[in-house]
Amino acid sequence: MIALFERFNTTHENLHLYEMENDEVPGQITICIEGTIETYNSDAFRDTIITLIRNNDHLNSIIFDLLKVSYISSTAVGAIIRLIILSKEKNINLSFINVNDKIKSVINVLGLAHYVQIDDNPDNKKFPMVIQCPGCHKKVKVKK
Repeated sequence: MIALFERFNTTHENLHLYEMENDEVPGQITICIEGTIETYNSDAFRDTIITLIRNNDHLNSIIFDLLKVSYISSTAVGAIIRLIILSKEKNINLSFINVNDKIKSVINVLGLAHYVQIDDNPDNKKFPMVIQCPGCHKKVKVKK
C-alpha cells in the first residue's frame, strides 16, 4: 500500500495520502489525507482507493482522517459516492474522522452520513497504536 500512495503523492502536488495501519485491528486501515480534493485530482484519488480495496481481500474497514483537508469539490463528492458503493459491495465499513464543519455539512446535506460514519470523537482510539511514519515508513508505537 505504501508504494500505491507514494505513486499518488509524487503526481499530485495539492493532495497527499498516508497510511496509518493499526496492527491491533486486523483489516483496518486509516488513510490520512492532506490538501484539497478537487476536480483535477478526485478521479486519481478515487482510483487509488479502488485499487487499494480490490487488492486487499482482508480489508474490512477504511477510516479517512480529514484533519488536514481544507476543501472537497463536488467532483470529489462523486468520487466518495463511488467509494461508498464499492465498499458496500465488498462489505467494507467507511468512516471519516477529524472532519471540519464545512465538509461535515456537505456530507450531511447530500445524505452521505447515512452511508458512512463520521466520528466526532476520534480520540477514543485504542492506545498504544502502531502507525507508519509518512516520512521514513518505519512503524512507530504511539502512546496517548
